[in-house]
Amino acid sequence: MPERFRAVKEYRSPYPNPIRFAEGEEVTVGSVFDDEPAWPDWIWVENRNGKSAWAPRQYLTVSGSAGWFIRCYDARELSVQTGEVVVIDEVVNGFGAAVNANGEKGWVPLNYLEPAADEQE
Repeated sequence: MPERFRAVKEYRSPYPNPIRFAEGEEVTVGSVFDDEPAWPDWIWVENRNGKSAWAPRQYLTVSGSAGWFIRCYDARELSVQTGEVVVIDEVVNGFGAAVNANGEKGWVPLNYLEPAADEQE
C-alpha cells in the first residue's frame, strides 16, 4: 500500500541520464555498492549499448559476470527538496520508488525521508 513521506533533507540525483532495463535483458555485472550501509544489494550493471546503472540485486539473475533482469527496472532517481512530500509504493535496498506532487517518478533514499502519513500536501 502506498505511503506518504516527507523529505528531511534535499536529495539531488547524481545521474542525469538514467536508463531503463527490460525484463529478460542481459547485462554485464560489475561491482557491488558498498559506500553506504543503508543501501545494501545494489550492483553496477552495463547493457549491450554500454549504458550502465546501479540495479537492485533482487531484480537480477546472476551467473558469473552476466546477469538478466527478471523484471523491468527504471534507474531514474528523483530529486527532492526539504519538506517535499512523496508517495512511495515500493521499497528496495534502502530506496523508495516515489512519485512527487507533479507526477514525476524515481527512486529516493529512505534515509532522506520520514513518514508523513498525517500531513496534507
